[in-house]
Amino acid sequence: MRTLLQIEEYNVQMKGEIAVAKRTTYRAEENVVSLEKDKNKQDLLIDSMNEEIKRLTEQLTILTAQLISQKEETEQAKQILKEAQLEMQKIIASK
Repeated sequence: MRTLLQIEEYNVQMKGEIAVAKRTTYRAEENVVSLEKDKNKQDLLIDSMNEEIKRLTEQLTILTAQLISQKEETEQAKQILKEAQLEMQKIIASK
């Protein structure tokens, strides 16, 4: 009789331990799912930021080229003005 009680107590104890293990496993699975969702959000954010970096890099390249072109045009315009001033001085001096 005593052995039967011990077996029943052991069964109750095991059921409790199994229930605890199941709850722990369920919580761990929930945490994994949550972490996977967070990782997906981070991946999307990183992809978005990489696209923004690419777009801004392209824009920087275009603007840099425009700046160089404008500087060259400005230098050409200054040279034309300088030559025109010299011509005007020649004309005034020849009068």
